[in-house]
Amino acid sequence: MRGIEALTMIESSAARAARRAEPRFDVYESNFGLLASDASWRNSWSAIIAGRFTSSPYSGLLFVEESTAYAELYDTDGQGRILAPYRRNFAPLGERTTWTHIVPGYFGPSGFTGLLLYDRTAGFGRFYDSNGEGDFIPLRDGYPDWRTSWTHIVAGRFVASSPYSSLFFYSAIENYGEIWATDGNGLLGHSPYQTFFNDGSAFTHILAGDFHWTPGYILDVPILSDLFFYDGVAGRGEMCRCDLLSSGDSAILFDQPAATSDSLPRQATSVVAGNFGGLDNTDLAFYDGDSGTLSFYSFRDLSGSDTAADFELRETQLGLRKNLHIIVPGNFWMSNPEDHWFNDGPPVSSSPRLTRIGGTGPAGFRISCSTIGMPGLVNSTSMSPSRLLWKQSMDTSLHKVRMAMRCPFQLEACFPESPSPSMLVATLAPTQSRSIALGSLPTGRRKK
Repeated sequence: MRGIEALTMIESSAARAARRAEPRFDVYESNFGLLASDASWRNSWSAIIAGRFTSSPYSGLLFVEESTAYAELYDTDGQGRILAPYRRNFAPLGERTTWTHIVPGYFGPSGFTGLLLYDRTAGFGRFYDSNGEGDFIPLRDGYPDWRTSWTHIVAGRFVASSPYSSLFFYSAIENYGEIWATDGNGLLGHSPYQTFFNDGSAFTHILAGDFHWTPGYILDVPILSDLFFYDGVAGRGEMCRCDLLSSGDSAILFDQPAATSDSLPRQATSVVAGNFGGLDNTDLAFYDGDSGTLSFYSFRDLSGSDTAADFELRETQLGLRKNLHIIVPGNFWMSNPEDHWFNDGPPVSSSPRLTRIGGTGPAGFRISCSTIGMPGLVNSTSMSPSRLLWKQSMDTSLHKVRMAMRCPFQLEACFPESPSPSMLVATLAPTQSRSIALGSLPTGRRKK
């Protein structure tokens, strides 16, 4: 971190003016600090999903074993720890042991985080709603005839006409994708809302988030989710925004990326979306497991343009633990306990229906699923500030480590910003038996 030199009268007035105009990225405290640690987690979890499964102001965590689909749902205490005993266990989750994708989102009328479970081998999918008490209620019998080629399933607000999460299905094998709307009971209609073809190299990561503001007045235009595509081999990224068309329908503008970059980190082990204290839009965090480096990028809207943005490197954290196994950002701490009053709200089915999926806080759950195309259990983010699960290998003998990161995030359509935190959960490699948790000081606190 560069130190701030004291201004002196030796400088010319022009030099002092130039120094004052210089961006001061080092005025504030670092985003990371030790929050909590726990070395007692079992070593068989292969997926951890964060979401608003209960009325708690903090994210809950759903732990899942890949081989058995045994799962346990925990509340968190706002201090970086899970609350024992578990709220509910499932043996197995969703009544089958072969799920390959677990996608959190708002799929039912309860207003809590539900699940889409997908068995890629069988081409079978089923939607669940959460009752807010730890149970997942099936919304219908299921879909037995889905493609068996989907590698990524990403949830977000891509369809303005529906208050529920919509889904982006992507096949890295075919370089093809489809957007489907949901209606509170499953998929809406019998054909995709929008299709996507890519002539370039296949993407390794796809994330959804409010990367670019949705042009228009908030009373007329809901906050829509954009998509970020990342090619880890080339270090290339594209952000395609979602916009409301003149017809009144919404669409992802695949042919007109709002931001592109060929200089992003290459071969990132994990890519996480969340509000990490950047520029009001959803940020990105790239984790390099070989070096233990975490790089944070923001999208800066271009001046005078409603449709374009630039990638901006905001912060780099060095010296973190290497070869982290699972990374799950979420809302696990609040700098001000009174912030919980902004967390609750009417369910999605309330009248009038709120744009609950439009925000990035636990009630808004705007940031949606990102899955990584890797063998085994393909993990995904949830709809909350920044949720992503990453599976590095089939090895189940890994010890778990927890890290947490806190930053302000946007809360629903009616609140431009909330001081509540986002944090990060991660796991360690087999040789690392000690667990740690990292948190951050409130953004905006100046150094003394």
